[in-house]
Amino acid sequence: MHYHPLTIYRHQVCKQADTVLAMVLLGDQFAPADKARDLRYYEDVTVHDSTLSACVFGMLASQVGRLEQAHEYFRHAAFVDLGDLHKNTGHGLHMASLGGSWMCLVNGFAGLRFVEGRPVFSPVLPDQWQGLSFRIRVRGRIILVQIGKNRCCYRLISGAPLTIQHHDQPLELKPDETMEASPLGKEPA
Repeated sequence: MHYHPLTIYRHQVCKQADTVLAMVLLGDQFAPADKARDLRYYEDVTVHDSTLSACVFGMLASQVGRLEQAHEYFRHAAFVDLGDLHKNTGHGLHMASLGGSWMCLVNGFAGLRFVEGRPVFSPVLPDQWQGLSFRIRVRGRIILVQIGKNRCCYRLISGAPLTIQHHDQPLELKPDETMEASPLGKEPA
């Protein structure tokens, strides 16, 4: 924060909201309405001076259905160095922000979380996106995840069979078989 202490101490500000991060990491312990309320609160007081802030806010925004804002936060995290958004890229790349961009995609828009050790996907997409595709290693297995507006596909590329969950629907992945699931869901805001 680039303000004189006598100026900044007159306001309630936060450099990055660790509470928002806790809600992302421990999401199943918070009600969706609480996450949405706290996200609104911290958006008003967070100055986002940290390059780690945008990706965390993006993940939570996607979880509560605020997809346009989630997309903006993702773009900020992804382009922090390409656009020199914090005017300090000359000092080195912000690798944690780049990793956070990936987390925004996988844990935010694809909605990946683990419940009792089982991978659960709750995908949502911003309106301007047609889809999202990535591979991820889960307990020694590689899964191809393809999320589109009209369908979601999961394919076990390597490893033993694995049960995952798409929203509330369990899917048994077997080697070289593609499992299709219903279109995207939207969590309440």
